[in-house]
Amino acid sequence: MAPLSEHERNILLDLEMSLLADTKGPADLSVRSEYENARRRALWGSFIFVMGIIVMTVFLTLSLAASLTGLFFAIGSSLVCAHQSQRAWRASGMLKSPSSN
Repeated sequence: MAPLSEHERNILLDLEMSLLADTKGPADLSVRSEYENARRRALWGSFIFVMGIIVMTVFLTLSLAASLTGLFFAIGSSLVCAHQSQRAWRASGMLKSPSSN
């Protein structure tokens, strides 16, 4: 196989640079949307946690089943909130450019 000429190397380099330029946008968009989705789910988890605590305390003396339901919602949403917060934290680290360090 013959080595590439200077003109062929320039064409190959231009193609590689255009491919790299095209992939930066969607990758950043993917990380940003992952961050936004994780943040939104963490906020919903916080809201459901607060509502579960309210249901648990209001129905504590009235109904054991309703109180336990509130407790399960609070526990489940706290797990969801913790998991989504970790995902948002990781995604926010990916959003920072390496030149800002």
